[in-house]
Amino acid sequence: MFIKRIKVDKFRKLENFELEFPESKIMDLEKDKEMRLSVIIGENGTAKTTIFQLIINSFFPIERSREMGKYEVNYKLKGNEYTKTSYTDCLEHPSNIVVSSYTPIDKLDVTKELGSSKNFFLQKTNINDQSIKRLSTRILKKFASNKFEEVYSILKYIGYEKRELYFELSEFQLRTHYALDKVIKRLKVMKDEEYNLSYLNLDLKVEEKIHNYVKTLDELSSQMGVRKRTNLFKTKFERAFSKISSNIRDYGNLSFKGEHYILETLFILEKFSILFKITKDYESAYKNGKSRLLSIADIYYYPGGNQQLLWDLEFLDLFSFNLLNDVWFENNFNSDPFPISMLSSGELSMFMRFFDLHEHVNENSVVLIDEPETHLHPKWIRGYIKTLIDLLGDRKCHVIIATHSPLIVSDVTKNCLIGLKKDRYSIKQVKVNDKTLGLNYEDVLSDIFNIEDHKGEMINEYVDVIEKLLQIGDIDKALNIYSQIADSEIKYQLFLKIKAFRELKGDRDV
Repeated sequence: MFIKRIKVDKFRKLENFELEFPESKIMDLEKDKEMRLSVIIGENGTAKTTIFQLIINSFFPIERSREMGKYEVNYKLKGNEYTKTSYTDCLEHPSNIVVSSYTPIDKLDVTKELGSSKNFFLQKTNINDQSIKRLSTRILKKFASNKFEEVYSILKYIGYEKRELYFELSEFQLRTHYALDKVIKRLKVMKDEEYNLSYLNLDLKVEEKIHNYVKTLDELSSQMGVRKRTNLFKTKFERAFSKISSNIRDYGNLSFKGEHYILETLFILEKFSILFKITKDYESAYKNGKSRLLSIADIYYYPGGNQQLLWDLEFLDLFSFNLLNDVWFENNFNSDPFPISMLSSGELSMFMRFFDLHEHVNENSVVLIDEPETHLHPKWIRGYIKTLIDLLGDRKCHVIIATHSPLIVSDVTKNCLIGLKKDRYSIKQVKVNDKTLGLNYEDVLSDIFNIEDHKGEMINEYVDVIEKLLQIGDIDKALNIYSQIADSEIKYQLFLKIKAFRELKGDRDV
């Protein structure tokens, strides 16, 4: 997927606007990356965020994009070129549009406009207890999908390079009565089509399933060195249906499919309960009480392997089950595991944003990232482009970044850059002629952002104050301010002035 050109007669602050995206290959040693990268730069007020809104709206169905007036977007998809206009639609569209906005006021919150459309995602970071539990389950899904290297890549980006992870199981979530209440409430409102899970065999009788499941549980128990579940599992199932039968008014008439779903829930919980028995009690200063940690090595014993684990986690998702409280990992600073919930808000925000991008960006996605440098330490900004390419480089997607960061600009080739400039009452695209890859900070400021004075304005204020203090003879205060200035050409020039002042006063000890 690659957007080649977009133009519009009038959209918000854009009038008679046209934007061309240069072909922006990311070169590599053996094979160039599939991802295309465009970086939009320009001073404040050059409508970078509005351009993102234009891109989103241009891929709306025609009947929902009338407010835009006349527009046209040209793009390449699966080797073919398409032109979508305000009057003509195309058979092929981007698989989705993934939006990640870092700005304090999110102007790209388009969920209300999109309604029930499933082809658009607005990535948000909501750091609370529930999202940590949800994130923990999503990380376990990555393991089950054999996509765990990406998790390590993100952790490395935020400064945690050790590779041992542990999953903290929730004893409360494993309790049968709690689980049944959640499942039955959900089953009562589920539509028939939601029951159709390809990996769930509804043709096999419940009695036969129980026999097979008990055998599987006993084999797992033997491997783990814990008591067999033959009678225990049958008893749990009988109690569950006895409870349903005695409270039929509350539960309603569950179909035979519902019976299979309840059995499947109990089976999954029982598998995790057996694994729970071999977890290690871990006492840490990070949390009150003991945490029960399950290692990756233990998860390899899961019956049916990673594919079955993934199916089971997806099944539990239907009922909003999160069996995990947290994910722990060894950090770079000591040997004790560290819970992901204890990351700083900045670290956790970055982890979740990259994790969302990796999870939701597909083949033929358009990815819009607005000001990723917001709230980031310069060290993270330096590694942003590399981590983005590590995560998405092999996907045929078009990533478009709007930024003011010289560190991001110096990490891409000039073919990736799109310059914007105010031209009286309009906004125009300008060509970036200078090579940018590897440019140092000051060169990017002067050559790309047209800032000749690379220092903040307050230094000039302090220089004026020192010069005035010398004029009135207050050398002590002048030296006090002078001592706070970093070594630079400005400090050297002040040194010469102070030296001349003291020599004039007969003091040569400068």
